[in-house]
Amino acid sequence: MPKLLLWGLTAAFLLVAPLATAATVVTVGAKGSGVARIQQQLVDLGYHPGPITGRFTQRTRQAVAAFQLTHHPAGHGGVGSRTELLLADALAARYRPASGQLGKVMVRAGEYGKPVAILQKDLRTLGYRVGGIDGVFNLSTERAVLSFQKRAHLNLTGQAGKVTVTAIRGALRHIAASTNPRLVLGFYTQYSPASTTSQNSLAAHVNQISAISPLWYSFRADGSLHQMGYHYQRVRRYAAAHHVAVYPMVINGFSNQEVVDSPAIRQRVVDELRVLALKDGYAGYNIDFEGLRPSSRQGMNAFVIALARALDPIGRSIAVDVPPKTTPNNQYAQPYDFGVLGRYANQIILMTYDYHSVGTPPGPVAPYPWMVASVRYALSRIPAHKIVLGLASYGYDWSSRGRTTEYHDLAVEALARREGVPVRWNAVNKEFTFRYVQNGVGHVVWFENGYSDRFRLQLARRDHLGGVALWRLGDENPQFWQSVQETGW
Repeated sequence: MPKLLLWGLTAAFLLVAPLATAATVVTVGAKGSGVARIQQQLVDLGYHPGPITGRFTQRTRQAVAAFQLTHHPAGHGGVGSRTELLLADALAARYRPASGQLGKVMVRAGEYGKPVAILQKDLRTLGYRVGGIDGVFNLSTERAVLSFQKRAHLNLTGQAGKVTVTAIRGALRHIAASTNPRLVLGFYTQYSPASTTSQNSLAAHVNQISAISPLWYSFRADGSLHQMGYHYQRVRRYAAAHHVAVYPMVINGFSNQEVVDSPAIRQRVVDELRVLALKDGYAGYNIDFEGLRPSSRQGMNAFVIALARALDPIGRSIAVDVPPKTTPNNQYAQPYDFGVLGRYANQIILMTYDYHSVGTPPGPVAPYPWMVASVRYALSRIPAHKIVLGLASYGYDWSSRGRTTEYHDLAVEALARREGVPVRWNAVNKEFTFRYVQNGVGHVVWFENGYSDRFRLQLARRDHLGGVALWRLGDENPQFWQSVQETGW
């Protein structure tokens, strides 16, 4: 056999550092992942080293000796560099090489190589039993694939194609996200094809952002999907390249109730979201169902429970946006059962803004005492690590003639400079405000910015919340990101 071909076959099986060197022999008493690999290789060749424990036992030595009797008569039951090479050579003679990249080709039983080793490692990380990671698609690997497919409600093929590999990678991302101590999520919007404000903010602060929630999907009253936003693939590719999780926002278009009240439509939406998550590799969804009637409480619970049961087996997460409460009697928040939603959702995003907004008298957008009370109430119903604190990057201008205009951070500060009026800090509400008169019409402005958000970031840190969510990327004052860094987020 040509040397280059022999090395290629050997490398397929020696996917980690060799267990033995020319000067060492591994024998009874050794332990570790390298021993488990050798045990699995012996099993794959039809020998019987005992359970794959990673411990080199007498039974393992006997299996090695039986292999050496045919391939390496000078061996004595220990594994040196020559025996390792012979094991790899014997495996290469028995199994077919797996060609192509995992996730782009079908990998199946009887194949060997790096794609199989990656598959084995990923399945083991998810808690499935694959034996030793030896790069051979053996019976243990096939059983692990079948077990994963069964749990993820996929077709039970025992083979690792694109759908199965995408689901495995999603489950791995879910594990990584659940171990991330602090979530920094940015709401991502594109109201026109040329809109770049959210993308520019993401690019400028990508090392501080762990997830984005693009406003991409809505469901009509009949349960049919309506796509919003632009450049889906481009955003997904950019986020994946920079290890930013994507949780598309899903809204109940036109505040329709059927999406939760109708069991048939509810299930249609759940099924479509599950398929979409697998197809496009989403980390999960951000469910933003607003304007629901109090009578929709049970339907909302049923929807989130059904979606959780559909997404959890494939490693996807759910975040649910909820209006904040300070008491159980908040009428607008009646459809949102904090106890049930907090049990089944992975994150609960408190929309702690718009306390004063369009349709209300002038006042702070997110008064600090109200935010503290909202967090206290949420903590009485929801585990702290699941609570995500909503942060505003905008303000409102109320005119004495009844018109209210929204301004993002930089625009509202520019307005104050243009009118030549002082901006005052309200220490109680921890928010900025100013007044001005234009053409005889009085105006009152309240707004959030990077400095005011510092106190809210500290609140989330002090109460050990799971994260913060900024509405929206591209509207914020750059000082916000300095506050994120300095408060430890």
